[in-house]
This record gives sequence, C-alpha cells and structure tokens, in this order.
Amino acid sequence: MKYFILLSIILIVSCSKHFESYQTTSKNSKQTQYNRPHTLKKFIIRPKKYYGNLPKIALNILENSKKIIYLTIDPKISENSQGDKYFHKFPILSKIEIIYNNDKIDFINQLYDNISNADYSVARCFYPRHGIRIINENDTWDWVICFQCGFARVYKSSQKHFYEINLKDNPKYFNDLAISSGMSLNERLR
Repeated sequence: MKYFILLSIILIVSCSKHFESYQTTSKNSKQTQYNRPHTLKKFIIRPKKYYGNLPKIALNILENSKKIIYLTIDPKISENSQGDKYFHKFPILSKIEIIYNNDKIDFINQLYDNISNADYSVARCFYPRHGIRIINENDTWDWVICFQCGFARVYKSSQKHFYEINLKDNPKYFNDLAISSGMSLNERLR
C-alpha cells in the first residue's frame, strides 16, 4: 500500500503543469504575456562537429548567456536601416526574450540540433527570417539565420565582419515558438 501511494504521488507531481510566461513584443502591441508549460530539468547537448568558422567561444557565450532574444525578421534588406527596428539591415517583425532556464536549454538544444545535423553544402541564397541576439556581460552575439539555405551569419558585438555556420533546413521548432508566442511573422516564414 505504501508503494502504491508513493507511486501515485510521483505520478501526480510529474504530470502536474506549471506555467511560465514569455515576454513578447511585436509591431502591433507594446507587450503581451503568453504562457508555456514548465518542463523538468534539462541539459544542453553540444554538437560534436559543425561546418563553418564560428569560434567555440561563441558556443560558450550562448550556453552561459544572460539574455537570449529570438527575433522574426523580414528578409528584404534595407540599406538605410538604423535603430532598434532593424537587425543587421533586416526589418524586425517581432521579438521575444527567452526568460526561463529550461526554455533556454530547449532553445539552445534545438539550435544545436540544427547545427550538428547540417550538410556541408548550402545554397547560400541568404533570405533570413530568423534572428537570435545573445547578450552576455561583455559581448553581444547576433545570429542572422536563413533556414531556407541552411546558413547563418554570426556577428560579434555589431562588427561588420561575421562568422559563418551551416544549419540543417529544419525551422519547425523556431516557427512553432513564433506562432505559439503570437509573434508577427513573414508571410512565408521558413
């Protein structure tokens, strides 16, 4: 009987849902809250190999970041782009801060999955619809991502020079995150 009660308590606790929220900003609203179920403790799984010249320090900064901001961007580049409405010359449609630790781990693991399963060859069309800003104490790293061709440009602290990394053509997690968070999307988000 004791084991049955103990097993029941464990089952109830593991199935209970706790809600965490994202803070979302879009063109049409100032700030909105969206809820997402809490998950158990998770761990980051770093890619064993990747293609590109991205230094390993960029992965360390991603994993130990103080702030991760995910952006949806318009792939039409604007040469006269200044201010907070643009992300490396691409208009920002909306952005979301990944607040909670388990959500950051999910986000990083999905990015790492795309990195570790990438092909060596990419189309290089570079029509990006996704962006990531990683803010740490001393550095800011920006990832401008085109899943259509499986390629990302990674900038350190707004420098003009960028690093390159190949990605798997699988934006499903990032598209689902954008949709479930109510973010503004490009009509052909990919």
